[in-house]
Amino acid sequence: MKYEAEIITEWEQTNADNNRPTYAPLAMRLFQIDRWEDTTGTDAARLPSVPNALVIQCVVEKIELDKIRADPKHHCLWCRPISGTDAAAEQPDSTIPQAEEARLRAFLAGRGAHKADQTLAVGSRTAGRTRLDVTRRLKSWLRTLQKAP
Repeated sequence: MKYEAEIITEWEQTNADNNRPTYAPLAMRLFQIDRWEDTTGTDAARLPSVPNALVIQCVVEKIELDKIRADPKHHCLWCRPISGTDAAAEQPDSTIPQAEEARLRAFLAGRGAHKADQTLAVGSRTAGRTRLDVTRRLKSWLRTLQKAP
């Protein structure tokens, strides 16, 4: 079964094209992803190194989604089957549990985000907020960051 998902992944420099570095989501190298789109909306020249985080929306098979969920360099913000149903899927309109909020904060901390930044990214309390609300806030926060010198 195929899933649409929005995940946080690290980015990596892939090569230099005419003396300009190019970047790609780390998830593209580690997993079999059918297609993806950068939904953070940060220009590649401004990608911050701290935290090394990029939000992508992708289409993946269930087995690849399970691998992404198990990998500490990635965090699944939400997912839904493209066709059919899956009661265990983290639907975008479902409320994010506090335990997952803690995992998301730990994920950001592992990439160098300080506690105040984690609050800016995720909010002070996610109680009652949907996964999509948290995803939007996170992407908005990532767009405010400046590239480290």
